[in-house]
Amino acid sequence: MTDSSRLDRVYKLGGVMPFRIETIDDLQAMQREFFRLIRRPLEGGRHMRPVEGLECLITASETLSNHERLELYAQQYWWRLLRVMRTDFPKTRMFLSDEVFADVVVEYLDMYPSKYPRLKRLGKEFASFLAVCSTLTPYQRSVSENIARIEWAALCVQQVCALPPLTIQNLELSGEAIKIQIQPFVALIELSRAVDGLFDADSEEGLSCELSNSELFEVDNVVSRRITRDEEFKLCDYALAICRQGGVIKVVRLNRMEATLFRSAKEPLELQSLIAQMISWCDAAQGVEADEFRDVFASFARRGWLAQMGGEKKCSNDIN
Repeated sequence: MTDSSRLDRVYKLGGVMPFRIETIDDLQAMQREFFRLIRRPLEGGRHMRPVEGLECLITASETLSNHERLELYAQQYWWRLLRVMRTDFPKTRMFLSDEVFADVVVEYLDMYPSKYPRLKRLGKEFASFLAVCSTLTPYQRSVSENIARIEWAALCVQQVCALPPLTIQNLELSGEAIKIQIQPFVALIELSRAVDGLFDADSEEGLSCELSNSELFEVDNVVSRRITRDEEFKLCDYALAICRQGGVIKVVRLNRMEATLFRSAKEPLELQSLIAQMISWCDAAQGVEADEFRDVFASFARRGWLAQMGGEKKCSNDIN
């Protein structure tokens, strides 16, 4: 039996619960009330707060009170979501510590409750939430937001579609009229803290990042080194490419030319227009030669980051 003396608040039912379920509206009202109750944060991460009038919603069994029966659902709901967030954002958790991370996640999930049967979208707003989370210090907000953005991008590119890659043969046939764009499995993120050193950058092993829905996921696969308590992440404006390659995720820091090409080709664009945009940018930028564009373009093509528009998609399950 839950020790109610440890719980400081008693919740009441929403005032819309019928004593009998006779219509679809009655059933939907019960479902909404049930969900409202189980998604309230647990006290101390373990126990559900008491609910006045709970007998209208759920009956006791021979071994459990109605409160204990509902508490089982609340615990499984919260513990499952917390496990997913711990799995999807291991580096963020390591930076904040287990205790702080758990408190922050509870605040986040209370503001952004799960809305989908599958949980792959659960952390979609987490980085934005961390940036303004009042529980954290300004430094913690800045660093954790940057780390979480990398981890969310890694989850996203793991599941999106691959478009037909740009080939030299098609480029020669179509010339500057060919339409290209950056592959959807490559994401560009622009950061303000030098946190990319926490991840294997363009290494042979890369960053393994299976979604938390997968039973094959192991947290150790996504950590490249431990975060020390006295480590300071400097302010540093830069761009990263997060890409899927050979079944793993790679994190690659981009120079100014590469980042500009990425932004320009994010949407489908004729090569002729892309070249004109890049030459214009080179003319405006200091110390950048237009000839460098050819090398950067070739590098993107070799990596398989450029797609030729007009073909069939190879996969589905977009996380966004």
